[in-house]
Amino acid sequence: VVILPTAEGVMGHWIYNGVDKLWIDNYHIKRAILAAKNGYVAMVADIYGAQRSLFSYPNYATYDGWYKFFKDDRPDLFVQNIQAGIDEMLNHKRVDENNIFVAGYCFGGTGVVDYVYSENALKKVKAVVAFHGNFQNLAQVHTAAVQPYVMIQAGGADEEHGDNTLLEEHLTSSSANWEISRYSNVRHGHTIWTNTRKNYQGAYYGYDASADSRSWSAMMSLFDTIVKADSATPWKSTD
Repeated sequence: VVILPTAEGVMGHWIYNGVDKLWIDNYHIKRAILAAKNGYVAMVADIYGAQRSLFSYPNYATYDGWYKFFKDDRPDLFVQNIQAGIDEMLNHKRVDENNIFVAGYCFGGTGVVDYVYSENALKKVKAVVAFHGNFQNLAQVHTAAVQPYVMIQAGGADEEHGDNTLLEEHLTSSSANWEISRYSNVRHGHTIWTNTRKNYQGAYYGYDASADSRSWSAMMSLFDTIVKADSATPWKSTD
């Protein structure tokens, strides 16, 4: 799904991305619409890709299984799926190819940080933003220096965030430019509207309006700052 900024608001359309069904819901589309209203071309990508068929097998039928497959068994495919989405975005005529930003939520947040550690992370990707990602199992670093700026937004009571000190040390050792914001007493999934359900381990998620607003504003401010520093402006419609 690609969401475009227009003079009247936003416009969305579907694109073919090599899979027969997208694991995308209205939440992701609404987030893309918010980005488009700020003047950015936004795409919602399917990070599971063609490997989705494996998730019906006994070893990969749960969230634990998906996590194990992409984090332990085939982390290369996880990064490749993210790269495929970026490549598709670069093909769009309305996109400034020198200012690409990647944001991820939950497992997607884990993935965007894993992406920056890969040896083939594009220099055109200026920043990645992770919202309530899982950093209990940190990815190996395959590059001499991380190129994209790394922003991480997480709840202070998010049990899936992992050891923040180890995360900071890992980012610093990879020569990344990074920032981490945590919000006191805020649980996992703080950006997911009306979310009060339990996760796969039985711990409660929790939407937090203040943390959601502050973390979204921080991301958009980062994007605007980078674009302005590059002597460009976000894509605006001239229609």
